[in-house]
Amino acid sequence: MNTKHVRLIFFVFVLTALVAGLVPMATAAEAPSINVAPVWPATTLTSLDENGTAFPTWDTDDDYRYVSAELYVTTTVEFWAMDMACTVDSRYLTSYVWDDTNATGDWGDDQQPIWWNDSVWNGNNGSYVAYEPAPTFNALANTMTVKATVSREGNQANAIGRNGQQTTLQLGALTFLVTETAGQSPLNCSFTFLDRDGNAVLRRSGYTAPPPLTTTEGFIVEGHATHQVHTRTNGIGVTCQVDGDPGTQETTTTDRNGYYKLPPIREEGHLDCWYEGNVTVPNADLYITRDINMSMSDRHSYYFLPVELLSGNLDNVNECGALGWYHQCVDDWDIQKVTTNWELNNNGDANGDGLTNKADLAIVAGNYYIHETWSVNHALYSLARSFTDTAMDNRVWVGDNNSGPVSQLVPPGRGTRDFWATMSPDGRTVAFVRASTPRGATYPNYE
Repeated sequence: MNTKHVRLIFFVFVLTALVAGLVPMATAAEAPSINVAPVWPATTLTSLDENGTAFPTWDTDDDYRYVSAELYVTTTVEFWAMDMACTVDSRYLTSYVWDDTNATGDWGDDQQPIWWNDSVWNGNNGSYVAYEPAPTFNALANTMTVKATVSREGNQANAIGRNGQQTTLQLGALTFLVTETAGQSPLNCSFTFLDRDGNAVLRRSGYTAPPPLTTTEGFIVEGHATHQVHTRTNGIGVTCQVDGDPGTQETTTTDRNGYYKLPPIREEGHLDCWYEGNVTVPNADLYITRDINMSMSDRHSYYFLPVELLSGNLDNVNECGALGWYHQCVDDWDIQKVTTNWELNNNGDANGDGLTNKADLAIVAGNYYIHETWSVNHALYSLARSFTDTAMDNRVWVGDNNSGPVSQLVPPGRGTRDFWATMSPDGRTVAFVRASTPRGATYPNYE
């Protein structure tokens, strides 16, 4: 082989490599699969029959509830039709008759029990065909089963999905009438997807069940409340209402342990609660009314952190108007009650020990110009004050959002630091990051 021939072969090889680099690599096709994952809320209220004929016949003033499960499919194969069977617990969910003209007056039954997504199922002539038999009930198993078969229509229409390409679509939705009984219902479904010849496109379709649906008579609100300094904790009034509507108002009082639990609240929205030391004669006690607020959504129970009613409202006659309206507050009139009754057992006693002295003056002066209603919304603190091998003083604290003292919420661990705390929606759990430093180590490990 001569030199010229060797150089030519090398040049051809380099040119081939350059040309190959200009050709894009083909994307690998997705493996054939179909998976259906319904989505429905975690919690819904039970129906409440308050008038006329018993459930399930709706009458004016009845509060009937409905819940929908949206059917989402993720597919990498084409299909033309679908066969479905879904089962729920009939003790908590049932069927209803679709009222498309609102003849009953119940707006909830105006939605179709089975809704098909037109943008997915419509064929070339803008239509689809579906077979929807009446739901079947099994009294022994406490189940209701909804079956249906749906297909695109039109000989020029394309199939749904793309072979080798992942596509996610909402096929439709199933809507159920919630019964009057509280409980939990799973949603168990099976699906078969068919081609134009009526054959299953896959031997088995995947299914991801949503979490069981919890049906509840109302949102549960509970917690603890105490009096400042006083050991007596019973009889504190707790009142809550939603979106400022008195018709949603629920009231209770604390027991001897300071615990309270309101009757179920049947409205979603912005919850406002207030605490009073004397529910019989509001504003006629030592304690400043306090309030807390939050938004209720998909959880059915909420546990509030302890609320302390501040003392010092010794004078119930005179009011303050600093915020533009007149209301009870701790002011000069209350301080005067202490100083003019020094060492006496009446009128100036802020802590309930039967005396009027330095302790009462400290309490009243400490709460000076706190007014009704004083917010008790809390703040969660992650105080990271240092980060050295020897200083283990980064902890989780909770305090009043109006500033003031904070208290340590999470007990310390040996050789640890705690950071970035957050509260769960129901107020029962705190999540945080804990850094632990093994003996002899310089930098902590994060848990």
